[in-house]
Amino acid sequence: MGKKTTVRARRSKATLSAPIPPEICAIICEMVADRRGLLILCRMSSTFRAQAQRLLYHSIDLSEKPMRKLNSWAAAVSKHAYLGEFVHSLVLRLPDMVSFEASTANKLGRALSKCVNLKELRILSEGRGSVVGSRHNSFNAWMLNKCSFRLWRFENQYFDDTVLKEFWRKQTELRVLSTGNDVYSLDPDLEILPQLIAVNSDFMFNLPGERPLQRIETMAHNDLTHLQKFEATLTTLNLTRAHPDKTFPIGAVIKLVAESLPNLVHFGYIEEDRCWDVRVSSIFLALLATHVLQRSYHPHGVTSKAVLQKFTKLQTLLLQLQDTWRFVVEGASDAEHYLTTPTDVCDLGRDIMAVCPTLRRTAIHIKLFGMGVSVLTRSQPGETIHEDPGPWHRCETFSMFWDPATVPLPVHDV
Repeated sequence: MGKKTTVRARRSKATLSAPIPPEICAIICEMVADRRGLLILCRMSSTFRAQAQRLLYHSIDLSEKPMRKLNSWAAAVSKHAYLGEFVHSLVLRLPDMVSFEASTANKLGRALSKCVNLKELRILSEGRGSVVGSRHNSFNAWMLNKCSFRLWRFENQYFDDTVLKEFWRKQTELRVLSTGNDVYSLDPDLEILPQLIAVNSDFMFNLPGERPLQRIETMAHNDLTHLQKFEATLTTLNLTRAHPDKTFPIGAVIKLVAESLPNLVHFGYIEEDRCWDVRVSSIFLALLATHVLQRSYHPHGVTSKAVLQKFTKLQTLLLQLQDTWRFVVEGASDAEHYLTTPTDVCDLGRDIMAVCPTLRRTAIHIKLFGMGVSVLTRSQPGETIHEDPGPWHRCETFSMFWDPATVPLPVHDV
């Protein structure tokens, strides 16, 4: 009896110690949502470690981490090349050359060369996107010029584009480009960046018209002739503004875009965050409610049914407004919308969708009052408009510029 028990125990032990197939480990790791859980799985076995590391290193964001974290990551990838092969998406924030230690730059350059499967790269500046120092930062451009990866998306707010010639020639798969520089540095020869379809830049005036761009994000100007050359292919336009311009208000922007690019499918107007933040007190809201500040404080927006109906294909509209607290759509309800509550913002969205029949989604964010994003959708033109409760904390979630495939629409986006 004792001998049989021993045999049964040995069989049980052998069964428990049998290795788990990598496919099962991969499924288990993918079900773990947090980084801490994946780190625990790394310690369980070599099989779990490989699958967990694949997820841990897939998307790396070091933009808000101290420099020692960047050093640690770069050292790990340099020492273990297989970790670099896992990296698909990487976000860095680098200091100016004067404070960028040579040892760190060399370590980072070696790590980047190991990321042979990298597809999405963002290189930000500690100066919050300023390119004042981009020319001397370009001393370290060798870090990119020596890499072999083929990107799909690239955001460069750090280097001067003109020193990345070797890098550009390798980017035969790049489709989305964001740069803090003037895009004049892109050679009009279509052999450079042949797959490019989306460009984000404040300065678009020198971009060659031969490129069949589909998506553009740039600063709002009162002249869009430099964008009309892309009218045959352009489906998505985001206009951004960092400072208010009383001579070119939101109503004038919508009118100009509708007249210049009536075939747009997705249009966004985004007033970006400024360094100051308006915190509205109960007293201030009371003043607004009694209309004391109607004529003297923040501007109001006006558009009309006739203007909105110039958009014959528009499916999504994105509005992020910093200062506008009153808006009217002439020819709709003609009501003045005092945008102080989420209900007011939803009513404005309904007015817009009522007069623009092709719209399937409208997202509006009034930053002045710190309200969340109000989102309205409908499945087909003419059908019932529904409010999407979210929660939606950032208006950028609905931008069709960066990754339109990930933005849900009621029906398939064309």
